[in-house]
Amino acid sequence: MELNLSQGAVSQQVRALELRLGRALLLREHARLRLTAEGKRLLPAVQLALTLVSDAWAEVQDRRERRILKLAALPTFASYWLIPKIAAFRATHLNIELEVHSLPADFVRDSHFPKLDNVAADIAFTYGDGAWSGMQSLRLFDERMLLACSPRYLAAHPITKIEHLASATLIQHTTRPNMWQEWANQHGPRSLAAADGPRFEHFFMIAQAARADIGVALLPEFVLNRELASGALVRILPHSVATRMSYHAVWTKAAEDNVLLHTLLAWLTSTSSRCSEPTRQSS
Repeated sequence: MELNLSQGAVSQQVRALELRLGRALLLREHARLRLTAEGKRLLPAVQLALTLVSDAWAEVQDRRERRILKLAALPTFASYWLIPKIAAFRATHLNIELEVHSLPADFVRDSHFPKLDNVAADIAFTYGDGAWSGMQSLRLFDERMLLACSPRYLAAHPITKIEHLASATLIQHTTRPNMWQEWANQHGPRSLAAADGPRFEHFFMIAQAARADIGVALLPEFVLNRELASGALVRILPHSVATRMSYHAVWTKAAEDNVLLHTLLAWLTSTSSRCSEPTRQSS
């Protein structure tokens, strides 16, 4: 921390302090200055005080210079994909702070994309086909759905072929009620009760339900990979479904000049080989 005081101004302040104390703090010998005994006693306290002030100043200055980028994401995507990446981003972008909000599960319907102002975000991370009128987007990765359950559930309900699913509890997603039927359409069996089973609003809830031995979950690959790594869930059967949908980062045309947003997009592209080039949708 710089005091921005001239040598003469400092000398005046020292003399004023000496007058107030009634004691000399410096011995002035020609062009040299030496501390008196009283000056030596005061020096450590003064140094400590200046260090505390300097550190506090640096912290306030650093906070002032940091800029905030507001993100909004589907809760499961935020928990399993976005948040685990934030530490690596912050390590190389010290002056950008990320503020993360959640989006409702049905935030995007068909081609309609609500205003990002409604969720106080500069950029949103969501799911769909990317064809959102008036928006720009970066496709992060395609969605692939896989089957999984807890080791305990599998031990109690052996599932080694598709037909065994007919007697299993299928965990349902409330805002994507047809996902089990879509899986059955590709892989069978026709007798699968695709709409039966307990229902949950988010994939992170479905993952937790599977961990709690409730039944078999149909989960996006990015969710299941973390559950497999922890050993909480195991994959069953090799069959998967590509949903023809993808996860995207989405922002408005008005945000084109937001340097922080493009810094994040460039970082995401450089760290994920599956990211596509940003695309623009006409209004």
